[in-house]
Amino acid sequence: DACPTKSVAAQSIEDSVVARMRALGADPRIVLETARKVRERVEASSGELAVELKVAQKDLSRLQSELIKAVATPGNGLRTDRLADLQEQIRAAERRAGEVRAELDALAAETVDEEDLRTALQSFDPVWQSLNTAEQTRLIRAVIDRIGYDGRTGRIAVTFRAAGFKAICAAAGEAAVGLEARV
Repeated sequence: DACPTKSVAAQSIEDSVVARMRALGADPRIVLETARKVRERVEASSGELAVELKVAQKDLSRLQSELIKAVATPGNGLRTDRLADLQEQIRAAERRAGEVRAELDALAAETVDEEDLRTALQSFDPVWQSLNTAEQTRLIRAVIDRIGYDGRTGRIAVTFRAAGFKAICAAAGEAAVGLEARV
């Protein structure tokens, strides 16, 4: 009763989302803009991660030097708890550097080629028709990040996942192989 918007049938939203996905392939400006935004996001995130990796590597180098110096200095009364603390800090720095490298690798995998994106978007309808309901659901979840509905205006806002378009390409390849096998 307190909600200012009226409810809407899920099928209406689903139909709108699928129609929007179909329309994407027909507009070359969308392909160019999407590819540009993905590149910008990847470059910005990569830059931030590269700085973080540099800091982690610098910390790791400092900690290793400190450990070597502490062990090599004779008779300094080095306590085992200090050694253990340095070793734990080194493990944490190594772990974080590895995580940052993995994030950089994942970002590199998200890069979307304009031609691949165009092909994926244009092949959406034949692929969509060849998929069963479970496969359609999987594809939508791979491609759609968020769907927002404004009940006051009746508008639906769809936010797509950049890496999800690679799923469309993969699905297009699988569907083509499946269709060839049936013929």
